[in-house]
Amino acid sequence: MTVQHTSTHFLPQVLNGTRVDDLRELWAKVRLAEATELDGSHVTTLDSVGLQLLLEGLESLERQGFRLVVTDPS
Repeated sequence: MTVQHTSTHFLPQVLNGTRVDDLRELWAKVRLAEATELDGSHVTTLDSVGLQLLLEGLESLERQGFRLVVTDPS
């Protein structure tokens, strides 16, 4: 039986174009885990650029075979 390591990471409080570096750092951490939960409960501000960055990052990681779940979207 394979044991799968799941980690939980928090999305930034603000998701917009100024958070590119924060999201890159988050994606790097996600790559270290086999399965990851992204907790969205702290997100208070999201604009169209932030949404685009989030979706592009999630799509890229999923194409690379990472399993991601966004929990508690605000």
